[in-house]
Amino acid sequence: MLTPDEIESRRAYLASLSTGDGPLQPDAPFASVNKRRWFRSVDGVRTPTIARLRLHEQILEQWRVSNPHVAVERSAILMAGPPGAGKSSTHERLFHGRDQRHWRELDADVFKRYLLEAAVADGSLQELLPPELRSQPGEASLFYPFELSALVHRESTDFLFAAAERDAVARGENLIIDGTLAWKSHAERLVSDLGRAGYTIQVVDVEAPKGVAAERIVARWRQGFLQALNEPADPAAQLGGRWVPATAVDSLFTEFREPDKAPLHGKSVTEVNALEVSEASISVTQYDLYRTEVVDQAAQHVERRERIEGSALTVTWTAGAGPAAEVSPDIDPEILDALAVQADLPRRAGSPHSAASQPPAHDLPAPGPERSEGLGL
Repeated sequence: MLTPDEIESRRAYLASLSTGDGPLQPDAPFASVNKRRWFRSVDGVRTPTIARLRLHEQILEQWRVSNPHVAVERSAILMAGPPGAGKSSTHERLFHGRDQRHWRELDADVFKRYLLEAAVADGSLQELLPPELRSQPGEASLFYPFELSALVHRESTDFLFAAAERDAVARGENLIIDGTLAWKSHAERLVSDLGRAGYTIQVVDVEAPKGVAAERIVARWRQGFLQALNEPADPAAQLGGRWVPATAVDSLFTEFREPDKAPLHGKSVTEVNALEVSEASISVTQYDLYRTEVVDQAAQHVERRERIEGSALTVTWTAGAGPAAEVSPDIDPEILDALAVQADLPRRAGSPHSAASQPPAHDLPAPGPERSEGLGL
């Protein structure tokens, strides 16, 4: 069993490789989109090779068939907020017993996993690293696959996520889109495309202070890392813990937004963008704000705004204004397990934890006479 100091040493090592022009940051020279074996520049546009396109098609097909229950009702839920804020653990609370399989999940992290699993399978994982960090055939890798997630970030977002989004929107499939809304122009384009396609949209923004988000990210990496060490025969565990460079969080907590230099007044850029985009688009019928203030607790619902019959988005509920405010904060079992691992506590995943608090009962609207309208991006 590694000591806390040894685990911290590995965290610090990964962090040192993820700053500036380090080899574990998304635009590193050996990142997947920078490898000529996989991508070429055609008229100045980065373009996958035929072989890489085949892999993309295989991954997209695998993603599609993973959920055959998706409904075609043009309903979209758009998640926003910093990495580590608690978006994943908020998903289930949005549905209140409804069948979540009726919404297709669109998440770049899912495509990162497919890409890294493919690299493990075909032996190309080490090619994502500079020669001095590569292991030789027969040697153990210095890194677990998920620790190299940033090196397939551009490919997962610019190619796989984008293609999956186009395909799903063209089909009119219900979507839950997991993102950050860090770039307002991208958020505006996405909401505009969904609106033109006839979607009803709900924006769900899950926020956390920078320190809380950063600590939760490290806790989840640590849990995956230790699981990989403890379960060497489990292929899923051998992917390790997903490493997220600190810059992915730091860049969201600045004084001014890029590129328009709008002041953020102490808020994250994701929070400002989520509300501005929601207010500007008539396709957004509901906006919900959640906050995670404590590392081991789940996000708490603090505000709802709704657009009724084309009116402006108006606050219709706030924490403290109704029964939901009386419910004590839920414990986030995933993060609590990760922290328990760190402290070497005898707590197992799936052990009892407090019951989930309930936000207002109409997170998803009841089916109407023509179609059920979910809440979009």
